[in-house]
Amino acid sequence: GRFNPANSVALTCAFFVYPLQLTAATYYTYVRVASGSVGNDAWGIQRDGSNTFFSVFYSTGLAYFSVAAIAPSVNTWYMVMGTWFNTGATPTIEIRVYGPSGSLTDTTNTGVGFINTASTAPLTIGASGGLTAQARIDKVGLWNRAFSGAEATALWNGGAGLRGQDIAGAGLETSWIYWWDLDEGTGKPTWPGFLGGASLTATGVVTRQPRAGT
Repeated sequence: GRFNPANSVALTCAFFVYPLQLTAATYYTYVRVASGSVGNDAWGIQRDGSNTFFSVFYSTGLAYFSVAAIAPSVNTWYMVMGTWFNTGATPTIEIRVYGPSGSLTDTTNTGVGFINTASTAPLTIGASGGLTAQARIDKVGLWNRAFSGAEATALWNGGAGLRGQDIAGAGLETSWIYWWDLDEGTGKPTWPGFLGGASLTATGVVTRQPRAGT
């Protein structure tokens, strides 16, 4: 889960999410690396209290910068892609969101923060620090690079997404470091990584709800 910005010029995280609950003024965490202490998060993607998908990249201490996207709806599949660019003193973060009609937003923000190398906590999917996703999550991937708009659209694949076995054929294998299909059945305690050699371990009962076309 640890990511050291000295090792790369960029980090991209992409996944599919189907919100089941979106209560006002409530945060829902989808993917996050957090040390357990405030301000030592490395990075994360969540829905914030104002009902906006947003990508959070924390710096040391309490300062952080983020980029907002769109207000999601319940019972709808989205693909969310957050990217951090190592551009020196003013790093840039970008979030793309795809929904039923295709590309919905592509938003960037430049700040003075950086991905916190002090965080050594594991990558968590679906909950972190008491903030649960209240959502279905599918097809999670990490790359040590940024994506073009055409590449993001290829990963969206008309809403069906891609399995790990299809990534190379779509031309998306460059600097690809982790991937989880999340196709395993209900009640499974672990999910093997298609790429990266890291398995996910469930901390509760997980119910599988297959998506059409996946």
